[in-house]
Amino acid sequence: MSNETEKNEWQQREVGALWKRISKSGQKYLSGHVTVEDELGTEKRMKVICFSNKFKSENEKAPDLRVYLQSDEGAPAKEEKTADSAGSADSAVTSGDELL
Repeated sequence: MSNETEKNEWQQREVGALWKRISKSGQKYLSGHVTVEDELGTEKRMKVICFSNKFKSENEKAPDLRVYLQSDEGAPAKEEKTADSAGSADSAVTSGDELL
């Protein structure tokens, strides 16, 4: 298989992209987009944000990263605030020091 053919196949399979980021408070995270197709075949580009899973050390089968739809404001600070609230389902977010 040629390099050109392989590149085209990978391009066809690509669904999005993520970038490494660091918040003002020093938290590492990934942000980017994924493109999904709805049941009518219409493509929709969705912004996402990813954080390290702080419960990974408690359960080796737990995911390494947690992926969230990014709010319209897109501010990681808002996500961090949610992550710090006690008893929140989003409390699985860590400082991200081990993030990629």
